[in-house]
Amino acid sequence: MAKVITKSIRLPDNEMMRKFVSCQSSFSNAIRYLIIKYLRETGYNNIADLGKAYDNLIYEVPPVNESGFKNLPQSQSSPKAPLQKAASYSEPMAKEPMMTAPVSEIPACYQ
Repeated sequence: MAKVITKSIRLPDNEMMRKFVSCQSSFSNAIRYLIIKYLRETGYNNIADLGKAYDNLIYEVPPVNESGFKNLPQSQSSPKAPLQKAASYSEPMAKEPMMTAPVSEIPACYQ
């Protein structure tokens, strides 16, 4: 019989983790896949301590999207969209005409 390494894992109890775990037919195989994928992408001689990377990632995850999952940062090799300039307070805003209603349509408590 081949030797095996046995480790346990504790995951944060949140919707994203529950969804991931529930979608796996074999959680052990999913973890094995993620490890092998990491090794192939980084190279066997470039293995890093992912515990620190995980801690950093937790504090940099953007807000939840429409599907209920957080958008995880993409790898450095992915193309990045150019940043759009944010409006500043010094830039004038386009003026829109104010909507007015006849006084008869405004409730008495607001007149």
